[in-house]
Amino acid sequence: MVLPWRVPVRAALAVVCVLGGLAAAIVWPRPESVVDVTPSDRTAEVDSAYTGSRSCQTCHPDAYATWKQSYHRTMTQRATPDTVVAPWTGTLSAGGVSWWLVRDGDRFLVDAPVPGTDGSASADRERLPVVMTTGSHHMQLYWLPLPWADAEAMPEAKQAYERHCGGCHEAGDAARLVEGGLMPQELARGLRVASHPALELDDGARARILSYLGRVQVRGRLQQFPFAWFIREQRWVHEEDTFLQPPDDLPGHADWEQTWSEACDQCHSVGPTAEWFADGSPTKAHVAELGIACEACHGPARDHADAMREPVSRYAARVGATEAPHIVNPADLPADRSIAVCAQCHGELVRSEGHGTPFPVGETLQPWARVVPYVEAPPYPEWLQDTVDDDPLLMASAFWRDGTIRVAGRDSNGLLASACAKGGLTCITCHDLHGGSRDDQLRDGMRGDAACVSCHEPEASAGTAHTHHGADSAGSRCMNCHMPHTTLGLLTAMRAHRIDSPDAMRTHRTGRPDACTLCHLDKPLSWTAGKLADWYGHEVPPIAGDVRSTAIDRLLRGDAAQRAVYAWHLGWEPALQASGRQWVPGVLAQALDDPYSAVRAIAGESLRRHEGYADLDYDYTAPAEARQEVMRRVVERWEASEPQGSPEVFMDDDGLDMDLVRLMQTVRDDRPVVVSE
Repeated sequence: MVLPWRVPVRAALAVVCVLGGLAAAIVWPRPESVVDVTPSDRTAEVDSAYTGSRSCQTCHPDAYATWKQSYHRTMTQRATPDTVVAPWTGTLSAGGVSWWLVRDGDRFLVDAPVPGTDGSASADRERLPVVMTTGSHHMQLYWLPLPWADAEAMPEAKQAYERHCGGCHEAGDAARLVEGGLMPQELARGLRVASHPALELDDGARARILSYLGRVQVRGRLQQFPFAWFIREQRWVHEEDTFLQPPDDLPGHADWEQTWSEACDQCHSVGPTAEWFADGSPTKAHVAELGIACEACHGPARDHADAMREPVSRYAARVGATEAPHIVNPADLPADRSIAVCAQCHGELVRSEGHGTPFPVGETLQPWARVVPYVEAPPYPEWLQDTVDDDPLLMASAFWRDGTIRVAGRDSNGLLASACAKGGLTCITCHDLHGGSRDDQLRDGMRGDAACVSCHEPEASAGTAHTHHGADSAGSRCMNCHMPHTTLGLLTAMRAHRIDSPDAMRTHRTGRPDACTLCHLDKPLSWTAGKLADWYGHEVPPIAGDVRSTAIDRLLRGDAAQRAVYAWHLGWEPALQASGRQWVPGVLAQALDDPYSAVRAIAGESLRRHEGYADLDYDYTAPAEARQEVMRRVVERWEASEPQGSPEVFMDDDGLDMDLVRLMQTVRDDRPVVVSE
């Protein structure tokens, strides 16, 4: 609230004194309690610099309203009938294990196998409440409290506890020890008490007992339910089928996956902290607010909000008589610090200040974290070595071999590798949480060429002399050539945020798809090379016998990331307008039985964009026999349409050259690719 008159501060103070009850009459929202996301759903008053988004609403109603309608707000929410988007009924199965979805009034429950069992016996099942959701746009994930799920490590430790401790700690004592919330130091201290029989244990037995007790002390660490609701397709899929990874890693198992406090809380909530056991497992987890709220981008605001609740202080700050406690506005920051606000989550980073330490909004990324660069081969920087040891496929999977990041949600890595960032371009040049499109936060007017031509005036003035495409064609849109869809995530392709130009030599050398053959799907890379040489004087790569469609070549024999990117473009309308569409369904059908489920999902969605296939009944997670039957029916329908094509698109007088298709598939690049989101 702002006082509706302009008077000196001392006069304002007198007015407040005269009116006496004014301050008391104003009802200010008090900050929310910090959320304790342990399974028992307790709340905890935690000393915190955060205040919560509702404290911002009164003074900043427009900003609050635009944030409230964003997907950032709904990223993580309490599970309620208003937030759970999946129909909560039926049975889900994987690896011979089943989960039953149960609705009890406003509660959402999962009847699940007890960890370490197959759930076939009634004694081996338990009902767990869904307490939290993540996502509300493309997919929604669900979080349940459950005991430690490390079935392989538990039995030996549990047996040690029962053998050495069970004789004394029975009934009430056992319950107190097992679910008492004791911290590691308390447990270790208890074993050191002079009268305690544990003094007689050897170090191995003592360690196993402590491990067991530590893991079961806080029943209800939040674990991710192993199925996701795929909103676009309105269906359940196993979480492992929601991103690109080798078929050997797909669900033939029933393991629980992510633990909330091991990574997810860092970007899906505000101000996360956690207490940790010595073995690295999280115990009590706290966040200042669920979802991506005001203080994630503007910094902790308790001091600011407390000061601004006082009418005189607020008025004094407004007229410039005093300075309000600091709040960060990314628009006022230097470019590198503005980018860092987004990069804290939208970046492939190695954090150097410890897990659970919130990013100091307004500062540079370092020393809090470092941006992961592409390193083609060892040696790696010392600060990066441990990360690569933990994830040996990091370089090969997260990056194209030219160093361009290809994992969705890591856009800052791409931007920071662009010359445009060095020239002052930031995330909020094009994106705006307060007023941009809800789907991608793009500012009004930034879906076209506006962001580019504001800096690149000579190229804009040159028009078609620069683009060599019709002024109204997709080939004259800056982003299609300089930010092609080569980023993978959420079972789709997205624009790269490394802003660069098509380069056939680079594509030939590194395999990163080039913008030209992503649009001209019927053309080979040699065609791209010739055009770029004629138009811009580029060097022509040594491409021998390259006369067939690069898109089809990569769809059939490329690595999994290449196959996914080209499968998406075979359903992209600008590419179909440039390349023709009649020949495409028969080619796309070949990807319906790709070994990678993510490639199959993208191919199926692209195929449905073609006339005559919108009603395609295809389940990309179905057994191979069912997928192959759908593929056969698609090819039959396509052949019945008497498709026309050329040898460039692998067609001969009889239709698709299946001998060549099969030959290409036999030399497919099957090196494992994991594009982890």
